Amino acid sequence: MSEVPGWVPIVISWLAAAIAVWAARDARKAASKSTSVQEAMLALEQERDRESQRAAAKARVVAFVSRAGDEATLYLRNEGQATARQIKVLLDGTPLEKHELVDPPNPPITTLGPQAETPSG
Repeated sequence: MSEVPGWVPIVISWLAAAIAVWAARDARKAASKSTSVQEAMLALEQERDRESQRAAAKARVVAFVSRAGDEATLYLRNEGQATARQIKVLLDGTPLEKHELVDPPNPPITTLGPQAETPSG
């Protein structure tokens, strides 16, 4: 068999070292990019959680009318997860308790707890 010149193993060693350095640099870039993507995803998830908490902490008051014969009753329902405060009900621009169609006038409802419903007017 023929002998391998002494410089061949050195060249092979240098090539292997260069490939290892290149692979390590490439791996570091990939890890950095992956970390950036994970941080962006975490920020989005945290913002989504904050938005969900804000939405859950809001009152959502809806009004509807129930009829029984000639009588009509206005109901207020809080479909939100927080207490509704400082409620003002206007009918044709007039506070409900002062409107001519409301008979007899009831005291105004100013607060309504979460998931609560009450007749108004």
